[in-house]
Parts: sequence; structure tokens; C-alpha cells
Amino acid sequence: MSGGAGRYRAILRVVALLACLPGLALAAGTQGRSAANVYVAPQATDVDASAVASANFDNAYGTLSFRCGQQGVLVCQSFDDSSVFVNASGTGGGYGSGLYPSGQDGQLHGVRDTATKFEGAGSLRFDIRAGANGGPGGSPVEFTTLPAGEWRSQFGPDGQATRIGGDNSKVYIQFSYRLSPEMLTFDWPSLGGQGWKSFIVFGPYNTSSCTSDQFVQENSNQKNILIGYTHCSAPSLRTQQSTPYNYQQGKYSCPYGTNYATDPTCLRYQSDTWITEYWVVHIGQLGTASTTFEAYASFNRGPFEKFIGLTGFTLGDYDPNHNLANYVGLQTILLTPYFSGITTTHYDYPAASVWYDSLIVSTSPIMMPGGFHIGTTPGWYEVPDSWLWPCPTTTYSTGITSNICTGLIDAWNGGAMDTKRHRLLLHGGGHQDYRGNEVWAINTADGTTQKFIEASDVACGVDSLDPASYWQYGTYLPIAATTARSASGTTATLTLSDASHSSLVAGRTVTIQGMGNASYNKAHAILTAVNRVARTVSYTIPATTETTTADTGGQIVDEACEYYPDGRPSARHNYEGLVYVGPRAGDANDYMYELGGSLNGQGLKPVRASFAIWRLNLVTNQWESMWPYNGTVMNSAVQACAYHAAYGSIYCWDEYNQVNRYELATNTMDRSASRSGNSGHASVAIDPARNQMLIIGDSTLYRANLAPPGTPQAKGDNITSSTFGCATMLAQQNAGFVYDPVDQTFVAWNGGDTVWRFHPDSLVCDTLSYSFGPGANAPWGAFSHFQYDPYTDGFIVVTNYKRNAFILKTR
Repeated sequence: MSGGAGRYRAILRVVALLACLPGLALAAGTQGRSAANVYVAPQATDVDASAVASANFDNAYGTLSFRCGQQGVLVCQSFDDSSVFVNASGTGGGYGSGLYPSGQDGQLHGVRDTATKFEGAGSLRFDIRAGANGGPGGSPVEFTTLPAGEWRSQFGPDGQATRIGGDNSKVYIQFSYRLSPEMLTFDWPSLGGQGWKSFIVFGPYNTSSCTSDQFVQENSNQKNILIGYTHCSAPSLRTQQSTPYNYQQGKYSCPYGTNYATDPTCLRYQSDTWITEYWVVHIGQLGTASTTFEAYASFNRGPFEKFIGLTGFTLGDYDPNHNLANYVGLQTILLTPYFSGITTTHYDYPAASVWYDSLIVSTSPIMMPGGFHIGTTPGWYEVPDSWLWPCPTTTYSTGITSNICTGLIDAWNGGAMDTKRHRLLLHGGGHQDYRGNEVWAINTADGTTQKFIEASDVACGVDSLDPASYWQYGTYLPIAATTARSASGTTATLTLSDASHSSLVAGRTVTIQGMGNASYNKAHAILTAVNRVARTVSYTIPATTETTTADTGGQIVDEACEYYPDGRPSARHNYEGLVYVGPRAGDANDYMYELGGSLNGQGLKPVRASFAIWRLNLVTNQWESMWPYNGTVMNSAVQACAYHAAYGSIYCWDEYNQVNRYELATNTMDRSASRSGNSGHASVAIDPARNQMLIIGDSTLYRANLAPPGTPQAKGDNITSSTFGCATMLAQQNAGFVYDPVDQTFVAWNGGDTVWRFHPDSLVCDTLSYSFGPGANAPWGAFSHFQYDPYTDGFIVVTNYKRNAFILKTR
């Protein structure tokens, strides 16, 4: 099984719904705000999937004050207050934050516009006066590099700018702007120079903006496409490999030398349109070709589209001694229609205007204006900045550290769709991959990712924290022949009093083998109590149907740590064993259930399996053990599960090709007889209209008929021979496989741009394919990282800790 870890995201838990609280209106020009209050998705009600349309968001949800309440905000600048439209004070080494005049006449030509604004009470408008008659009394105006002035914002208070620069650092920038038609229709390079800029980010703050630590957006040579450059003119933001050179490289490739005005692979500026941009710049190692640029654009509050996705750039000068104090870093942003390279006198140019609004600079992700939303047409939509790299390290109080980058996503783990809060829940680790038991969420309502439940501080398993306190894996501990056990169908307690059990600790899952008769049988238990002084251990073990006599002997097999000392479940591969259960009759809470799994450990044989059931209360964020549960105990760590709301039961397909039914109301498990034709790494989904669960994998399609609680499960059938056009779908291993309640079809995905659909009435499969999908699947499969989301009426999938989540709309 894979090694490594998962993904991490530092957006803190919510304190309050900021936009709805009094006293939190953001003053114009607020900078360096300490963001104690931060955001999490609202507690909305369940959405009826049959009536779902693309999400429309309330403008109060994601206002500037709301977005600026997030962690890490260094600059939060509105242009609502007239008091900011004055000459900058010049503090901060002569380069204070604020408005600066035109290079033509030394006057301010940046004004407050209350009629045209993106949000709030006003915007900043820069006016470029016409060359022929734009001066006083209609006098001519000579063109210069700075015809309208600029707005400067240091990253924090003047003179105390935060330096963003260091290995594995990030800067997030968001702002909205608008262009008058003349900015695009007039040939500005005909006046000399390269064209106009829209922003410049650089450091240090008290020098010229032309530094090695710099990136710029520029309409170079009037291509009218969204591009830029780094390092004071070169290299440009395009592919750094061999030709052909491509600009943008996100959803748009835009090859060098194409017809930029018509090529559909180019993202172009639009006039008289509010364009919101969101930049994410990750500096890998300063002075080396390891910086990544991502940039997204939204037009008039539409979906954000990735127009730059480029790697291999250099920021900062390389220091062989790697002394970070020698690096300048990024400290300032300029908003300005700046025209570089003007060298001759010109008077033949038109009047033009550029508007700016809602500037945010942060060291942490920034929510989208109005909330995250996707387009209304079918296709793949990328969720901006829903990944995290670099990956942080979790350090426990004992000093042991764990890196979570791959263990959460790349290992044998799945997810569950919380339809009440519109978020994909992620939880995993286990086996040899990762010992952390955090819970993460990708919110489809606002596009953010958060770790909303922290890891337990102390973990066991690989590199155990206290080796003397844990069994060596594979040790068989004998049970004294005199140990008694009750008859079949009851529960009994074993008390082990010999010295060989002195190392046992609470929280272990154990297997009692060879109990009571010659034929092999086993029962599973969680160790619930330890008395080390008397060396006695009590187990509560459900009796199995095979055990009909008192036990005369047996052995205990260590199966790793079932829960950590704080009482929460230990890390485990959960395969498809995560299931969301919404509020139901008699229980207003909702939960994420986790059934079975492969526990964190050395990976020796036999497998360290969990046969427990846990649930996470999503109202209280508290884990609850469902042990002991009634009836049959699971006999497989590998579970592929789905919830049937009408029956109030979770149905799981295990690696022994059996259907397990877990009834929530009675905490009872039972199972059907074995079937043939699927492996343990199958994928399942439930059709609630037909009361059927479909299982795919190993080129077979099995249909299990589901019976309501309290009644025997009916026999299912293998229908592979009756299906048409399904061979490719059925061959998938650990594919994402869900039921679409709107089209009443089953949808499967296992990497790339294409999904398969199975139509249960006709037994026919077809495919849907859209460009710019999420790329390759995780190494071991999608499991339940692929889910239907009623809120967006789309399918969300996460495949890699270094790649964003994607949402697919099929209608």
C-alpha cells in the first residue's frame, strides 16, 4: 500500500458568519487586519436534488468584509470612502500606501466613482485624458508612462511591510477591475513601448518596482489576452520549455503567434465588464526554477476560469548559503494603467478609463466574491486553490512527526458528501501511510478547503510512541483453557489474568481465534479495559453463530490500535467505507460513518483490520464509537458502502463478496450469503427508486436487491452479460461510482475527462466527455473521492494533493 501522507489547508474554524454580524463593516483603506474571525460554509438545509439548478449566491455571502475576515490577510482595500482619494502621505521611506499622481502633470487623476463599482459604495477610476485636447482649456497632453497615476499598497502597515519570500511560501491576490473600450480598441503600442499593465507586485517596497522579485500582468503588444511576465520583463509568463511557446496554460493554452483576437484557446479581456482576478503564487525555493503561478478570472461574477497554470519560474536571487535574510521578497502591489517603454512625444491618443475595486492580499486562501460558483453549461470546472503545497508536517507532543501530503488522497481512502453543508469530507491515513486522524472538507459553496477537526496529539502504529505499551504485530497470546464463554447469540466477557497479557492497552482491536470447536471461527472485539497491576483484561465479544459450546481455548491476534488515547478513532485506510447520513426521524443530527478499515501499523500479516463502526457527529464534531453493535460482526476491513435513506440502513460490499446491512436505528449488522464475480476493491452505489445496490469492478456488474430493516435480504444477480457498451466502465478498479438522482443513472469516473453512465432500465452504458478535466486518478483509485453534490448539481472529485478539486456538470 502506498506511503506518504495527504493534504493540509490552513483556514481556521468559523467564529461567526461575519457578514451577518453587526460592527464588522470594513472601513475603506483597512490594511494589516488581524483576522481572528474566519469563515466556514453556512449550515444550509438539504437540497432536493430533483429541483436543483446551478447555485445562485446571495451577494451578502462573500462581500469584501466577509472575505477579508479570513486568516492571513495583509491588505484589504475598498474604495468606498472619499478620504482615501488624496495624495499618499509618503511614509514608509517615501513610498507610503495610497494614491499617487499622474506623471503628466503631477495631479491626481484617480477618482472615486460611486456609479460604476464592483461592490460597496465606490471604486477607484483612473482617467487617461485624450492627447489632443485633454488638458486645461482643451490643451494637448503629452503621453507618458504613468498617464493617470497609481495606487500603491504595502503588504501591511506603511514602513512595516510583511515580506513574502522564503522557501515554500505563498501569496494570494484578488482584485476586480474594468476597462473602457478604448483600452482594447486603440493601438497603444503605436505610441511606443509594449502596452499597458494592470498590476505590479514587487519588493522591496521603498525602491523602484523593477526588481528580480517581481511579477506583472501586462497587455503586451496589445494582444488583448491576459498574460504577464516576471523578473522585470523576462521571462514572460508562458511555457518555459522548448517551442511552441504557449501563454496562459490553464484552461486556455493560447499558442505564441496565433490570431489572439479569434483563437478560442486564448482568454481575452472584455471591455465594460467587471473582471475579478485571483492569483496564487507559490515560491518553491528562492533563487531556483521552482515557483508556480496560478491565476483565475471571472467576468461579471461568472465562474472562475484558470488562465495561467505555469511552473518552473525563478523568484529571488540564489544565495549559495541559503540565507533567507538576503532575499528581498514580495512587499508591495501597484494597481495602475502603466505604459512602459514610452520614449517619444505623442498627442494622438484617445481618452480612456480603468476602474479598480476590492483589493485583497493574503498569505492564506481568499474566498471568492459572492461565494464560489460554477458555470451553467456542461463541463469540468476547477475549484480555485483547493489544493495545498507545500505540505505541512504534524508534530506530536512526543516529538514524532508525520507528513500528510499523500496519505490522505493518494492512499486507499475515500470521502463522503455532506449535503447539509455542501462539502466533500476527507478522512484517511492508516496502514503504513499516515497516522493522523484529521478530517478535512472541500466546500462547494465557497470553494475553500479546511481542516475542521485536528489530529489527535498522540498516535500509535508505525514508529509507536511507547513500544513497551504495544503488542508486537503478529504475536499470538494464548487464552487459558479455563476461560469460559457463554453460548451462541449472547455476549460474554473474557478475563485474561496470565502475565503474557501485561502489555495490553485500551484501544486495541483484537481477534479471538479458534474458540470452542475444531472448525475455524473468530470473533472480534475492542479492548475496553486494562488493569496492569492485576494483569487482567476484560473484553466484550459478540458470540458467533458457529460457537455452540463453552470455549476451551484459543489465541488473541494483535490488530493494531483501534482508537487513540483521546478516544477518537485511529488512522486507517477506509476504502469506500465513509458514508454521509443526514438527519432522520428521531435524530436531528447528521453524521459521517466510518465502517471497517485497515489500521495504521507495520503492514505485516495478517492484516491489521478494524471491524468497528465509528460515526462523526457533524453538529458537535465529536466522534462516537458504535461498539458493540448487534448481530453479525464485519469480517472484512475493506468495505464499499452506500446509504439508503428510505430504509435507514448502510449497505456495504466486502472483499468476500458479501452484502452487509447495517441498520442505524438498532445498531445491528447482518449479511447475505457470498456472491461471486467482484473483487474486494469494487465500487458501489444505491438506486433508492429501485431499492438496488450496484457493484462494479473486475469486469462484472452485480445487482443486489436491498430489503428493508427486519426482513431477510433478497438474492441479487450478476447482470454483466446483459449490459451493452459497459465493458470499459466495468473494468475499472476502485472507480468513483455514484447515483445521479436527477437523471436516475449511475455515473462512474476513474481519471481523465470522461465519465461513464449506466442506465438501469435499458442496461446500456454511454459516455460523456468534456475537455480540461482533473487529469489522472489517484494512484490506487478514486474510491469515494468522487461524489454527487446536489448544491451545484455536479460531481466533485479530488485526485491529488498537488491539484485542485474539480466539479463536473453534465446538464
